[in-house]
Amino acid sequence: MNKLITLAFSPCPNDTFIFDALVHQKIDTEGLKFDYHIADVEELNKEAFHTTYDVSKMSFNAFLNVLSSYVSLTYGAAFCDNFGPVVVAQKGLEKKASDAIVAVPGLYTTAASLYQMFFPFKKLYPVHFTEVEEVLNKGLADIGVLIHEQVFSYSEKRLEAIANLGQLWYAKTQLPVPLGCIAVRRSMAPELKMKINRLLGKSIRYAMKNPKSANDFVLLHADNTQQLIVEKHIKTYVNAYSLNFNENAIKAVKTLMSKMPDSSSLGNLSIIV
Repeated sequence: MNKLITLAFSPCPNDTFIFDALVHQKIDTEGLKFDYHIADVEELNKEAFHTTYDVSKMSFNAFLNVLSSYVSLTYGAAFCDNFGPVVVAQKGLEKKASDAIVAVPGLYTTAASLYQMFFPFKKLYPVHFTEVEEVLNKGLADIGVLIHEQVFSYSEKRLEAIANLGQLWYAKTQLPVPLGCIAVRRSMAPELKMKINRLLGKSIRYAMKNPKSANDFVLLHADNTQQLIVEKHIKTYVNAYSLNFNENAIKAVKTLMSKMPDSSSLGNLSIIV
């Protein structure tokens, strides 16, 4: 009998790209079947607190709050060197107002955590990542933090960059910015966790070898379907770290953990399978 695994990931091009071969059985899934659900990463972050899915994409900010329930796979994580979420404002806005309202793409995203790490503004206004630009243009927020496709297209929306949080992180730590991971229930049998990890690695390698194969699935779910934006998004976030959760990546996650309240209680839990 085939084992059914519940799986959740975001509609963003990097996720649909790496999971396409797995969920559409373009690779041998070794007796496993996947019941997949696609949702915004902040929704997945919140579901992680309820251990809703066997395997789920989540922001590292959320992941570090659910270490007792989940462990990260070594494949599929999103890290970037010297690049990350972009802080923007309408052109001409006074950027240092102490009472600024900051639109963030969810309170449990790594973007929100990084913003609070580098800027003193505390009036966070959580919205869906696709709504950050809209609330800025409507005057409902003064500053916004962009993720996903928006980091490549904000200049078209009369917005200007204040900072790139990934660049600030790299300048401070000399480490890749830890954005998100694919996590699996910690309670799963070790051999099952390793099989899922291996299959995701096969899916990513298939996608890299056959990049056009996932195109229809990617465009079906992408917020911005401009081919150049989609390709840039995938190239940026599907990289060497997607295939190798290496020592620098582990150090980056532990550094992020050290910035979190009550992080000492998490110290004895492993991060990756």
